[in-house]
Amino acid sequence: MSATAHRLIDQVARDGDDIVALAQRLIRIPTENPLGSVTAAAAFVAETLEGWGIRPVWHEPSPGRVSLVASLGPDDGRTLILNGHLDVVPAGDPARWTRSPFSAEHADGWLWGRGAADMKGGVTALLGAVRALRNADFPGRIVLALVPDEETGGRWGSRWLLEQAGLVGDGCLIAEPSGPGVSTIGQRGALWLRLLASGVPAHGSLSPYVGRNAVLEIIGILPGILRVAGRSGAFPAELQGILAESKAWMATLAGEAATAALDHVTVNVGVLRGGTKVSVVPDEATAEIDIRVPIGCSAAGLRQEIEASLAGTGVSVETLDFSEPNYTMPEARVARALAIGATTVLGAPPAFLLQWATSDARHFRAAGIPVVQYGPSGKGIHGFDEAVPVEHLALCSQVYAATALAFFDL
Repeated sequence: MSATAHRLIDQVARDGDDIVALAQRLIRIPTENPLGSVTAAAAFVAETLEGWGIRPVWHEPSPGRVSLVASLGPDDGRTLILNGHLDVVPAGDPARWTRSPFSAEHADGWLWGRGAADMKGGVTALLGAVRALRNADFPGRIVLALVPDEETGGRWGSRWLLEQAGLVGDGCLIAEPSGPGVSTIGQRGALWLRLLASGVPAHGSLSPYVGRNAVLEIIGILPGILRVAGRSGAFPAELQGILAESKAWMATLAGEAATAALDHVTVNVGVLRGGTKVSVVPDEATAEIDIRVPIGCSAAGLRQEIEASLAGTGVSVETLDFSEPNYTMPEARVARALAIGATTVLGAPPAFLLQWATSDARHFRAAGIPVVQYGPSGKGIHGFDEAVPVEHLALCSQVYAATALAFFDL
Protein backbone atom coordinates (compact mmCIF):
# COMPACT_ATOMS: atom_id res chain seq x y z
CA MET A 1 0.00 0.00 0.00
CA SER A 2 1.32 3.41 -0.96
CA ALA A 3 2.21 6.13 1.50
CA THR A 4 -0.65 8.20 0.04
CA ALA A 5 -3.15 5.42 0.73
CA HIS A 6 -1.86 5.07 4.31
CA ARG A 7 -2.23 8.80 4.81
CA LEU A 8 -5.75 8.92 3.44
CA ILE A 9 -6.93 5.94 5.47
CA ASP A 10 -5.49 7.45 8.63
CA GLN A 11 -7.12 10.78 7.80
CA VAL A 12 -10.55 9.18 7.39
CA ALA A 13 -10.10 7.35 10.68
CA ARG A 14 -9.36 10.66 12.42
CA ASP A 15 -12.46 12.13 10.79
CA GLY A 16 -14.66 9.29 12.04
CA ASP A 17 -16.60 11.38 14.57
CA ASP A 18 -17.19 14.06 11.94
CA ILE A 19 -18.57 11.47 9.53
CA VAL A 20 -21.02 10.22 12.17
CA ALA A 21 -22.12 13.78 12.99
CA LEU A 22 -22.58 14.48 9.28
CA ALA A 23 -24.76 11.38 8.93
CA GLN A 24 -26.89 12.49 11.87
CA ARG A 25 -27.47 15.92 10.37
CA LEU A 26 -28.39 14.41 7.00
CA ILE A 27 -30.80 11.85 8.50
CA ARG A 28 -32.57 14.65 10.37
CA ILE A 29 -33.51 16.32 7.08
CA PRO A 30 -36.62 14.47 5.78
CA THR A 31 -36.32 13.52 2.11
CA GLU A 32 -39.18 11.06 1.79
CA ASN A 33 -39.94 10.01 -1.76
CA PRO A 34 -42.45 10.01 -3.41
CA LEU A 35 -43.89 13.47 -2.89
CA GLY A 36 -40.77 14.71 -1.12
CA SER A 37 -37.99 17.12 -1.99
CA VAL A 38 -34.26 16.79 -1.43
CA THR A 39 -33.63 20.52 -1.74
CA ALA A 40 -32.81 21.07 1.93
CA ALA A 41 -30.55 18.01 2.09
CA ALA A 42 -28.79 19.00 -1.13
CA ALA A 43 -28.24 22.52 0.20
CA PHE A 44 -26.70 21.11 3.38
CA VAL A 45 -24.37 18.81 1.43
CA ALA A 46 -23.43 21.61 -0.97
CA GLU A 47 -22.55 23.87 1.96
CA THR A 48 -20.47 21.09 3.49
CA LEU A 49 -18.56 20.49 0.26
CA GLU A 50 -17.96 24.20 -0.23
CA GLY A 51 -16.57 24.35 3.29
CA TRP A 52 -13.97 21.82 2.15
CA GLY A 53 -13.11 23.88 -0.91
CA ILE A 54 -15.16 21.74 -3.31
CA ARG A 55 -17.73 23.54 -5.44
CA PRO A 56 -20.54 21.23 -6.59
CA VAL A 57 -22.75 21.84 -9.62
CA TRP A 58 -26.45 22.06 -8.77
CA HIS A 59 -28.83 20.34 -11.23
CA GLU A 60 -32.60 20.66 -10.74
CA PRO A 61 -34.45 19.33 -13.80
CA SER A 62 -37.69 19.11 -11.80
CA PRO A 63 -38.65 21.11 -8.68
CA GLY A 64 -37.07 19.56 -5.60
CA ARG A 65 -35.24 16.92 -7.65
CA VAL A 66 -31.72 18.18 -7.04
CA SER A 67 -28.54 16.37 -8.06
CA LEU A 68 -25.13 17.54 -6.88
CA VAL A 69 -22.08 16.79 -9.03
CA ALA A 70 -18.58 17.59 -7.77
CA SER A 71 -15.26 16.72 -9.41
CA LEU A 72 -11.76 16.16 -8.08
CA GLY A 73 -8.58 15.80 -10.14
CA PRO A 74 -7.69 16.49 -13.76
CA ASP A 75 -10.11 15.98 -16.63
CA ASP A 76 -7.74 13.71 -18.53
CA GLY A 77 -7.24 10.09 -17.60
CA ARG A 78 -9.83 7.70 -16.22
CA THR A 79 -12.97 8.82 -14.39
CA LEU A 80 -14.41 7.10 -11.32
CA ILE A 81 -17.98 8.01 -10.36
CA LEU A 82 -19.00 7.83 -6.69
CA ASN A 83 -22.78 7.71 -6.57
CA GLY A 84 -25.40 7.89 -3.85
CA HIS A 85 -29.01 8.94 -3.43
CA LEU A 86 -30.40 11.52 -1.02
CA ASP A 87 -34.03 10.40 -1.15
CA VAL A 88 -35.52 7.83 1.23
CA VAL A 89 -38.72 5.83 1.28
CA PRO A 90 -41.58 7.20 3.43
CA ALA A 91 -41.21 6.58 7.15
CA GLY A 92 -44.81 5.48 7.61
CA ASP A 93 -46.55 5.75 10.96
CA PRO A 94 -44.08 7.37 13.44
CA ALA A 95 -45.91 5.66 16.31
CA ARG A 96 -44.64 2.31 15.05
CA TRP A 97 -41.01 3.40 15.39
CA THR A 98 -39.16 2.76 18.65
CA ARG A 99 -37.31 6.04 18.07
CA SER A 100 -38.48 9.03 16.06
CA PRO A 101 -37.75 8.26 12.37
CA PHE A 102 -35.82 11.51 11.91
CA SER A 103 -34.08 11.67 15.28
CA ALA A 104 -30.79 10.16 14.06
CA GLU A 105 -30.31 8.90 17.60
CA HIS A 106 -26.92 7.35 18.31
CA ALA A 107 -27.50 4.39 20.62
CA ASP A 108 -26.22 0.84 21.11
CA GLY A 109 -23.63 1.23 18.35
CA TRP A 110 -26.24 2.22 15.75
CA LEU A 111 -27.54 5.39 14.12
CA TRP A 112 -31.33 5.18 13.96
CA GLY A 113 -33.70 6.79 11.51
CA ARG A 114 -35.27 6.65 8.07
CA GLY A 115 -32.52 6.52 5.49
CA ALA A 116 -29.78 5.72 7.99
CA ALA A 117 -28.86 2.61 6.01
CA ASP A 118 -30.56 3.29 2.68
CA MET A 119 -28.55 5.28 2.09
CA LYS A 120 -27.55 8.39 3.99
CA GLY A 121 -24.98 6.37 5.88
CA GLY A 122 -23.38 5.44 2.57
CA VAL A 123 -23.62 9.02 1.29
CA THR A 124 -21.77 10.38 4.31
CA ALA A 125 -19.13 7.66 3.97
CA LEU A 126 -18.63 8.86 0.39
CA LEU A 127 -18.36 12.43 1.63
CA GLY A 128 -15.74 11.38 4.18
CA ALA A 129 -13.69 9.79 1.40
CA VAL A 130 -14.03 12.84 -0.85
CA ARG A 131 -12.93 15.08 2.02
CA ALA A 132 -9.74 13.04 2.39
CA LEU A 133 -9.16 12.71 -1.37
CA ARG A 134 -9.52 16.41 -2.16
CA ASN A 135 -5.81 17.12 -1.55
CA ALA A 136 -4.44 13.87 -3.01
CA ASP A 137 -2.76 13.55 -6.38
CA PHE A 138 -4.11 10.93 -8.77
CA PRO A 139 -3.93 10.66 -12.57
CA GLY A 140 -7.62 10.99 -13.33
CA ARG A 141 -10.93 12.35 -12.15
CA ILE A 142 -13.25 11.45 -9.30
CA VAL A 143 -16.86 12.56 -9.74
CA LEU A 144 -19.24 12.60 -6.78
CA ALA A 145 -22.83 12.38 -8.04
CA LEU A 146 -25.56 12.57 -5.41
CA VAL A 147 -29.07 12.16 -6.77
CA PRO A 148 -32.68 12.77 -5.67
CA ASP A 149 -34.91 9.95 -6.86
CA GLU A 150 -33.39 6.48 -6.82
CA GLU A 151 -36.39 5.26 -4.83
CA THR A 152 -38.74 6.22 -7.67
CA GLY A 153 -36.69 5.04 -10.62
CA GLY A 154 -33.97 7.63 -11.23
CA ARG A 155 -35.73 9.58 -13.97
CA TRP A 156 -34.60 12.95 -12.58
CA GLY A 157 -31.39 11.71 -10.98
CA SER A 158 -28.82 9.23 -12.23
CA ARG A 159 -30.59 8.58 -15.51
CA TRP A 160 -30.99 12.30 -16.18
CA LEU A 161 -27.34 13.01 -15.40
CA LEU A 162 -26.23 10.29 -17.81
CA GLU A 163 -28.63 11.17 -20.60
CA GLN A 164 -28.91 14.95 -20.28
CA ALA A 165 -26.00 16.34 -18.25
CA GLY A 166 -23.10 14.53 -19.89
CA LEU A 167 -22.07 12.39 -16.93
CA VAL A 168 -19.51 9.84 -18.12
CA GLY A 169 -17.09 7.50 -16.40
CA ASP A 170 -14.94 4.39 -16.67
CA GLY A 171 -16.35 2.86 -13.51
CA CYS A 172 -18.92 3.61 -10.83
CA LEU A 173 -19.12 2.77 -7.14
CA ILE A 174 -22.58 3.13 -5.59
CA ALA A 175 -22.82 3.28 -1.80
CA GLU A 176 -25.89 1.04 -1.54
CA PRO A 177 -26.07 -0.94 1.73
CA SER A 178 -24.26 -4.27 1.50
CA GLY A 179 -22.01 -4.58 4.55
CA PRO A 180 -18.20 -4.27 4.52
CA GLY A 181 -17.78 -7.91 3.49
CA VAL A 182 -20.07 -7.87 0.44
CA SER A 183 -20.28 -6.05 -2.89
CA THR A 184 -23.31 -6.52 -5.12
CA ILE A 185 -22.45 -6.65 -8.83
CA GLY A 186 -25.68 -7.74 -10.53
CA GLN A 187 -29.41 -7.29 -10.24
CA ARG A 188 -32.70 -8.34 -11.72
CA GLY A 189 -34.61 -6.25 -14.20
CA ALA A 190 -37.74 -4.32 -13.28
CA LEU A 191 -41.05 -4.23 -15.14
CA TRP A 192 -43.62 -2.05 -13.39
CA LEU A 193 -47.01 -1.97 -15.09
CA ARG A 194 -50.23 -0.06 -14.55
CA LEU A 195 -53.39 -1.77 -15.78
CA LEU A 196 -56.51 0.28 -16.49
CA ALA A 197 -60.00 -1.11 -16.97
CA SER A 198 -63.08 0.88 -17.93
CA GLY A 199 -66.57 -0.27 -17.04
CA VAL A 200 -70.12 1.00 -17.25
CA PRO A 201 -71.58 2.45 -14.03
CA ALA A 202 -74.96 1.36 -12.73
CA HIS A 203 -76.83 0.88 -9.48
CA GLY A 204 -75.13 -1.83 -7.50
CA SER A 205 -78.40 -3.62 -6.89
CA LEU A 206 -78.63 -4.40 -10.62
CA SER A 207 -75.17 -5.93 -11.03
CA PRO A 208 -74.27 -8.06 -12.95
CA TYR A 209 -77.38 -7.66 -15.13
CA VAL A 210 -76.83 -3.96 -15.74
CA GLY A 211 -73.50 -2.17 -16.10
CA ARG A 212 -69.99 -3.57 -16.37
CA ASN A 213 -67.77 -3.82 -13.28
CA ALA A 214 -64.25 -2.47 -13.97
CA VAL A 215 -62.89 -4.01 -10.77
CA LEU A 216 -63.97 -7.45 -11.95
CA GLU A 217 -62.36 -6.74 -15.33
CA ILE A 218 -59.02 -6.20 -13.58
CA ILE A 219 -59.45 -9.19 -11.30
CA GLY A 220 -60.24 -11.34 -14.31
CA ILE A 221 -56.94 -10.71 -16.06
CA LEU A 222 -54.67 -10.86 -12.98
CA PRO A 223 -54.36 -14.67 -12.84
CA GLY A 224 -52.83 -14.71 -16.31
CA ILE A 225 -50.21 -12.16 -15.31
CA LEU A 226 -49.47 -13.91 -12.03
CA ARG A 227 -48.67 -17.08 -13.97
CA VAL A 228 -45.37 -15.61 -15.17
CA ALA A 229 -44.11 -15.78 -11.58
CA GLY A 230 -41.62 -18.55 -11.00
CA ARG A 231 -40.14 -18.60 -14.49
CA SER A 232 -36.42 -18.94 -14.85
CA GLY A 233 -34.15 -18.32 -17.79
CA ALA A 234 -30.80 -19.44 -19.09
CA PHE A 235 -28.59 -18.15 -16.29
CA PRO A 236 -25.11 -17.36 -17.67
CA ALA A 237 -22.48 -19.99 -16.94
CA GLU A 238 -20.02 -17.29 -15.88
CA LEU A 239 -22.33 -16.37 -12.99
CA GLN A 240 -23.28 -19.83 -11.73
CA GLY A 241 -20.73 -19.83 -8.91
CA ILE A 242 -21.65 -16.30 -7.91
CA LEU A 243 -25.35 -17.30 -7.92
CA ALA A 244 -24.69 -20.15 -5.49
CA GLU A 245 -22.76 -17.87 -3.14
CA SER A 246 -25.47 -15.22 -3.45
CA LYS A 247 -28.18 -17.68 -2.48
CA ALA A 248 -26.24 -18.76 0.60
CA TRP A 249 -25.84 -15.10 1.60
CA MET A 250 -29.49 -14.30 0.93
CA ALA A 251 -30.66 -17.27 3.00
CA THR A 252 -29.01 -15.75 6.07
CA LEU A 253 -30.81 -12.46 5.45
CA ALA A 254 -34.28 -13.44 4.25
CA GLY A 255 -34.63 -17.20 4.67
CA GLU A 256 -34.08 -20.14 2.34
CA ALA A 257 -37.41 -19.75 0.50
CA ALA A 258 -36.57 -16.20 -0.55
CA THR A 259 -33.44 -17.30 -2.44
CA ALA A 260 -35.58 -18.37 -5.42
CA ALA A 261 -36.09 -14.68 -6.15
CA LEU A 262 -32.51 -14.43 -7.41
CA ASP A 263 -33.09 -16.57 -10.50
CA HIS A 264 -36.87 -16.59 -10.91
CA VAL A 265 -39.48 -14.06 -11.98
CA THR A 266 -41.46 -12.57 -9.12
CA VAL A 267 -44.78 -10.71 -9.38
CA ASN A 268 -46.33 -8.42 -6.79
CA VAL A 269 -49.72 -6.74 -7.17
CA GLY A 270 -48.83 -3.67 -5.15
CA VAL A 271 -51.81 -1.41 -5.83
CA LEU A 272 -55.46 -2.20 -6.64
CA ARG A 273 -57.96 0.65 -6.88
CA GLY A 274 -61.50 0.92 -8.12
CA GLY A 275 -64.96 2.15 -7.36
CA THR A 276 -66.41 5.12 -5.54
CA LYS A 277 -69.19 3.64 -3.41
CA VAL A 278 -70.35 0.19 -2.43
CA SER A 279 -73.71 0.62 -4.18
CA VAL A 280 -72.24 1.80 -7.50
CA VAL A 281 -70.89 -0.48 -10.24
CA PRO A 282 -67.27 0.76 -10.69
CA ASP A 283 -66.62 2.40 -14.04
CA GLU A 284 -62.84 2.47 -13.60
CA ALA A 285 -60.20 0.33 -11.89
CA THR A 286 -56.41 0.23 -11.86
CA ALA A 287 -53.77 -2.19 -10.72
CA GLU A 288 -50.04 -1.56 -10.40
CA ILE A 289 -47.82 -4.59 -10.69
CA ASP A 290 -44.13 -5.04 -9.85
CA ILE A 291 -42.46 -7.77 -11.91
CA ARG A 292 -38.78 -8.49 -11.29
CA VAL A 293 -36.90 -10.29 -14.03
CA PRO A 294 -33.83 -12.45 -13.28
CA ILE A 295 -30.62 -12.53 -15.25
CA GLY A 296 -31.19 -14.89 -18.16
CA CYS A 297 -34.75 -13.67 -18.78
CA SER A 298 -35.96 -10.78 -20.93
CA ALA A 299 -38.01 -7.97 -19.43
CA ALA A 300 -38.93 -6.80 -22.93
CA GLY A 301 -40.12 -10.30 -23.81
CA LEU A 302 -42.32 -10.48 -20.72
CA ARG A 303 -43.81 -7.07 -21.44
CA GLN A 304 -44.62 -8.09 -25.00
CA GLU A 305 -46.21 -11.33 -23.79
CA ILE A 306 -48.40 -9.53 -21.25
CA GLU A 307 -49.46 -6.88 -23.75
CA ALA A 308 -50.45 -9.61 -26.21
CA SER A 309 -52.45 -11.44 -23.55
CA LEU A 310 -54.50 -8.29 -22.89
CA ALA A 311 -55.44 -7.74 -26.52
CA GLY A 312 -59.19 -7.75 -26.86
CA THR A 313 -59.86 -7.62 -23.11
CA GLY A 314 -60.50 -3.89 -22.95
CA VAL A 315 -57.80 -3.58 -20.28
CA SER A 316 -54.97 -1.23 -21.25
CA VAL A 317 -51.41 -1.40 -19.92
CA GLU A 318 -48.86 1.34 -19.23
CA THR A 319 -45.18 0.79 -18.40
CA LEU A 320 -44.20 2.73 -15.27
CA ASP A 321 -40.62 1.47 -15.03
CA PHE A 322 -38.47 -0.78 -17.15
CA SER A 323 -34.97 -2.22 -17.05
CA GLU A 324 -33.33 -5.40 -18.20
CA PRO A 325 -31.30 -7.59 -15.82
CA ASN A 326 -27.72 -6.35 -15.63
CA TYR A 327 -24.38 -7.18 -14.05
CA THR A 328 -20.67 -6.35 -13.88
CA MET A 329 -18.10 -9.12 -13.70
CA PRO A 330 -15.53 -9.15 -10.84
CA GLU A 331 -12.77 -8.78 -13.43
CA ALA A 332 -13.86 -5.21 -14.24
CA ARG A 333 -11.43 -2.49 -13.19
CA VAL A 334 -13.79 -0.96 -10.65
CA ALA A 335 -14.40 -4.35 -9.03
CA ARG A 336 -10.68 -5.14 -8.86
CA ALA A 337 -10.06 -1.69 -7.36
CA LEU A 338 -12.70 -2.34 -4.69
CA ALA A 339 -11.10 -5.69 -3.91
CA ILE A 340 -7.76 -3.93 -3.39
CA GLY A 341 -9.33 -1.13 -1.36
CA ALA A 342 -11.21 -3.50 0.94
CA THR A 343 -8.16 -5.74 1.37
CA THR A 344 -6.05 -2.71 2.24
CA VAL A 345 -8.45 -1.60 4.97
CA LEU A 346 -10.07 -4.83 6.15
CA GLY A 347 -7.55 -7.50 5.20
CA ALA A 348 -9.79 -9.30 2.72
CA PRO A 349 -11.73 -8.51 -0.47
CA PRO A 350 -15.53 -8.44 -0.40
CA ALA A 351 -17.59 -11.31 -1.75
CA PHE A 352 -19.00 -10.28 -5.14
CA LEU A 353 -22.66 -11.28 -5.11
CA LEU A 354 -26.01 -10.68 -6.84
CA GLN A 355 -28.87 -8.67 -5.38
CA TRP A 356 -32.56 -9.42 -5.75
CA ALA A 357 -33.74 -5.79 -5.93
CA THR A 358 -32.86 -3.03 -8.40
CA SER A 359 -31.05 0.30 -8.09
CA ASP A 360 -29.51 3.09 -10.14
CA ALA A 361 -26.76 0.65 -11.13
CA ARG A 362 -28.96 -0.28 -14.10
CA HIS A 363 -28.74 3.23 -15.55
CA PHE A 364 -24.94 3.30 -15.38
CA ARG A 365 -24.62 -0.18 -16.89
CA ALA A 366 -27.06 0.78 -19.65
CA ALA A 367 -24.66 3.64 -20.42
CA GLY A 368 -21.75 1.17 -20.64
CA ILE A 369 -20.26 2.01 -17.23
CA PRO A 370 -19.29 -0.97 -15.01
CA VAL A 371 -20.72 -0.74 -11.48
CA VAL A 372 -20.06 -2.18 -8.04
CA GLN A 373 -22.24 -1.49 -5.03
CA TYR A 374 -20.66 -1.35 -1.60
CA GLY A 375 -21.77 0.38 1.57
CA PRO A 376 -22.59 0.09 5.25
CA SER A 377 -25.08 -2.61 6.16
CA GLY A 378 -28.26 -1.91 8.05
CA LYS A 379 -31.52 -3.16 9.44
CA GLY A 380 -35.11 -2.05 9.06
CA ILE A 381 -34.49 -0.95 5.47
CA HIS A 382 -37.85 0.11 3.96
CA GLY A 383 -39.43 -0.87 7.29
CA PHE A 384 -39.60 0.49 10.82
CA ASP A 385 -36.61 1.15 13.10
CA GLU A 386 -34.09 1.53 10.31
CA ALA A 387 -30.51 1.79 11.53
CA VAL A 388 -26.90 1.66 10.34
CA PRO A 389 -23.91 0.39 12.38
CA VAL A 390 -21.85 3.41 13.39
CA GLU A 391 -18.54 1.58 12.91
CA HIS A 392 -19.39 0.87 9.26
CA LEU A 393 -19.40 4.56 8.34
CA ALA A 394 -15.67 5.19 8.79
CA LEU A 395 -14.73 1.68 7.60
CA CYS A 396 -16.58 2.08 4.30
CA SER A 397 -15.24 5.61 3.92
CA GLN A 398 -11.71 4.28 4.26
CA VAL A 399 -12.42 1.57 1.69
CA TYR A 400 -13.80 4.18 -0.72
CA ALA A 401 -10.65 6.28 -0.44
CA ALA A 402 -8.37 3.28 -0.94
CA THR A 403 -10.52 2.04 -3.83
CA ALA A 404 -10.30 5.39 -5.60
CA LEU A 405 -6.49 5.32 -5.51
CA ALA A 406 -6.39 1.70 -6.66
CA PHE A 407 -8.73 2.49 -9.58
CA PHE A 408 -6.11 4.79 -11.07
CA ASP A 409 -3.12 2.56 -10.27
CA LEU A 410 -4.42 -0.56 -12.02
